[in-house]
Amino acid sequence: MVDLGGLVAPLQGYVTTVQSDHVDIELGSAQGIQTGARLAIYKANDPTTRAGVLEVIKVIDAGTSRARVVTILKGVRPEFSDMVRLDTTTVAGIRHGYTAGTGPRTGHVTGVKGNEVALDLGSAAGIEKGTKLAFYKANDPNTEAGILEVIQVIDANNSRARIVYLLEGVRPAPSALVRTQ
Repeated sequence: MVDLGGLVAPLQGYVTTVQSDHVDIELGSAQGIQTGARLAIYKANDPTTRAGVLEVIKVIDAGTSRARVVTILKGVRPEFSDMVRLDTTTVAGIRHGYTAGTGPRTGHVTGVKGNEVALDLGSAAGIEKGTKLAFYKANDPNTEAGILEVIQVIDANNSRARIVYLLEGVRPAPSALVRTQ
């Protein structure tokens, strides 16, 4: 991660090689990447729109890892120079409590009050205080609209989060999708 005067920017790199079943990226052990890390992929010509998710399957060396496509937008393929970002919900490439193969945890907004959001995700989904979740537009589950940070785990199936940032003009609404990365 990069410190921008108190703001933390996610670690990012680029796709360097594309094969039929994997891509190589310019992030490796020197950046703390580990097998199982989830990275968002953005097209080189549109670095603000998330195109999908990659999962590191092998750390090759200090500056290179191999990843497989987990999800990607319809009609999109990874290409040389596409950007990848390790989300701030991960620590050294693996979210705390991550179990290989389980993938991101998905839930929904159940209520909104001011800058706080109620979620239908709790301890049973591995959610902990400080977990960051991507928030998606209610009418477009492929467009990331912001980041939420859990401030309280209420029980196995419920938590409260604060809004870290949102796209301009967007507010969370009940039933909107949230996802750990």
